[in-house]
Amino acid sequence: MFESINARLVYFDHNVLNAMVRGEEGRLIEEIQSADLLPVYSDVNLDEIENSVKRKKQFLDLYTRIGAWHLHMPVDSSFTTMGKFAITKKNPWDRLLELQDARKGYESVGTANLDFLSLMYGGGDGKLPSEIMLEGIGEAEKLLISQLNDQDINLPECSEFKKKAEDELIEIDKIKKEIIEGFKDLDERVKFGPLTEQASEHIGIGPIQLNNLKMPGVLDKIWGLVKPYYGPNDPTIDAYLVRVNSFNSKGLKTLPEIVSQVNGLYNLLNVLGYYRDEGLSKKHRMQASFSDMTHVGYAIACNRFYCDDHRMKMKAQAIYEHLGIKVDIYSSQMDL
Repeated sequence: MFESINARLVYFDHNVLNAMVRGEEGRLIEEIQSADLLPVYSDVNLDEIENSVKRKKQFLDLYTRIGAWHLHMPVDSSFTTMGKFAITKKNPWDRLLELQDARKGYESVGTANLDFLSLMYGGGDGKLPSEIMLEGIGEAEKLLISQLNDQDINLPECSEFKKKAEDELIEIDKIKKEIIEGFKDLDERVKFGPLTEQASEHIGIGPIQLNNLKMPGVLDKIWGLVKPYYGPNDPTIDAYLVRVNSFNSKGLKTLPEIVSQVNGLYNLLNVLGYYRDEGLSKKHRMQASFSDMTHVGYAIACNRFYCDDHRMKMKAQAIYEHLGIKVDIYSSQMDL
């Protein structure tokens, strides 16, 4: 049962959870209670906790102790987002078990996306962009086929999803051919080094220049510098992202529009070099960056976001200001 969001919410990144179990819990909870805020956690929080083997119990017990609710984006029977956030009063231990059960057999899905993103920064394990994209499409194809082979898919309430899955399989065949043809130039370019470094050298603009830009209007200032090279015909950074996104598969809509905008801006800022997340040529670091991006997206549903990662914080501030999203960003440290 979904609960309507009529409370003031507070969200934490993983570094803040670390700070809380190391002694900051009492002070932060006092701050939160005085502001009448309800703590919430996301599935991404749980993913990071699952990887924190030594402190897994501490983190889950922390969320349980402070009465955190589950923040999520509900989907309909066809697995299409309903375009909103919801909170549910659910114990994090129970939610983690649900996730583990739901993901059995799908552990490798999505790894190709991380490979492709890390390739831009010099990773990719020597694979060409077209090879990685075809692997990712293959994962989606296998998932759709397995879902269509599920006997439950024949239930009347699943008819809409079944039709979309069948249409998507037809679309995938077209995309495979487009990838082989359309990625020829990119396959050649990547042979000369990380694409982000090539771009920075070509236009003469990178982290050193961008990180010196100050609020307000950071994103507009950044676009003013890179527009001649990235989108000379795009009047705004938003128009550029819409145009780039138009080349993607139509697929199922899995995120509310505002969250997609946050994700697009976060990724673009990393590509351009604005407080770029570290070590993105390595898949595990790209996964960490993906989690950070997702935290920034979930936090838009909240009144306060506790974040101890300076790079994530700077990108979040720029994105929230640009999109007109009101979220107060705090640190667990009193002097930051």
